[in-house]
Amino acid sequence: MLRYNVSPRLRDQDGTICLGCDAADMHQVTHVNLGRLSEQGSRPNVVLGFAREVVTGIFGQRGSGKSYTLGTIIEGLGTTDADANIGCNMNDRAVLLLDTLNIYQYVAVPVSKIPDEALRKALSSKIAGFGIKETEISVRTYYPEGRRQSFYTSRYEPFGLDTSLIRAEDYAHVFEIDLFKDPTGHLLLAAFDGVKNTGYTYNSATRAGKEEAGLSELIEYLSDESNTAGSFERTTVRALRSRLQSLERDELFSSTPTSVSSMVKAGEVTILLLGHLAPPMRSLTAAILVRQLFNLRSAASEANKTLKLDSTISDDERAAAVRTIEASPPRTLLCIDEAQGYAPPSRANPCTSILIQYVKEGRNHGLSLMITSQQPSAIHPEILSQVDCVVAHRLTVQSDIDAVMRSAKGRSPEKMSSGTQTLTVHDLLRELAQGQAFVSHGDTTRAFVTEIRPRVTAHGGIEG
Repeated sequence: MLRYNVSPRLRDQDGTICLGCDAADMHQVTHVNLGRLSEQGSRPNVVLGFAREVVTGIFGQRGSGKSYTLGTIIEGLGTTDADANIGCNMNDRAVLLLDTLNIYQYVAVPVSKIPDEALRKALSSKIAGFGIKETEISVRTYYPEGRRQSFYTSRYEPFGLDTSLIRAEDYAHVFEIDLFKDPTGHLLLAAFDGVKNTGYTYNSATRAGKEEAGLSELIEYLSDESNTAGSFERTTVRALRSRLQSLERDELFSSTPTSVSSMVKAGEVTILLLGHLAPPMRSLTAAILVRQLFNLRSAASEANKTLKLDSTISDDERAAAVRTIEASPPRTLLCIDEAQGYAPPSRANPCTSILIQYVKEGRNHGLSLMITSQQPSAIHPEILSQVDCVVAHRLTVQSDIDAVMRSAKGRSPEKMSSGTQTLTVHDLLRELAQGQAFVSHGDTTRAFVTEIRPRVTAHGGIEG
């Protein structure tokens, strides 16, 4: 693999380039072995630390290695073997990965257990050549209820959505309607107000509005003409009711929904497979989960501050604060693969607004974010502006290169060359080999080129 002439030379710390942590306390914080420097001169290891909450962007065109890199990081965060030298898991945070293309489920399979002999031997040789060890990863894998595949083993768990957490704007996105311009949108808002707040009539009985009302209550509201008579056309009511009933038949909208608190555990990697959902349903699922995660963590953060700083609270208030903290997920790294599908430049996607809030405020609540994208220019600029660490694989589209460089926090190298050819950063990004990445982080004197280490678990990004 080509190594570049880059100046000024990087000064490593005890043979390691540390990002997000100090070399002195590296073994006391959660970190991953990302790879090694791919420049002329010494080849120190590159370590990505999680001593504090960060937003990381992994970018690259198809086939450049971005999904492989995310898998490498996931391995390091989920390792249970300190001797494997792929990372250090201090069990101080959870990892939740939204797997858009269903390629990360195989992180549960060590290379030594891959049944294809030729592939197993080839990968084992790369691992040994890099000086790391194979290991098993602590991982839980969920699939959307109703999308179980016949080859899923017992380690796959079902996931169901809590319909009481779905907002009117979420339904509007799925149904492709405008809440404020379309009669169907007006009806949907009226139904939400009825089931959540003012109450409604069903089969001659009066039902009180309740915040936890969900899909079934909306259908009840639309099934009784007394709630809509004189205000909406019958065809509009029937059409919306039919759409909601269609969703109700989908097993994803479970009567026993899965909470984010039950999914994520400190020291473990949790993967939710979204590849069998249509894009609008992926966005809906992501929006609900991210809102849950953010709201629970922000409430726990506030409760924790109250316990530590407020001497006037009563015993009952103190007990309530403790319960809030105990009900919350741990510090969490949220990983979103192919993030351009969840946070486009407009806010039409239901996930965009909560992700913007997440990256701007989440650090205060113990929340980190890691995104991948083959088209960074198609991600909302307010999210890209919050990226602390850029890991950029090969990119050839100018708009994508520009988007990445706007996100980069570290200084660019003063000089770069390959052989006799002088390179700009833009040139470099266009010619990086598969598995190489341009890394920019504020913790180093400049950005640099790294070679991503081999995976010690199976990579699902191979062609089937």
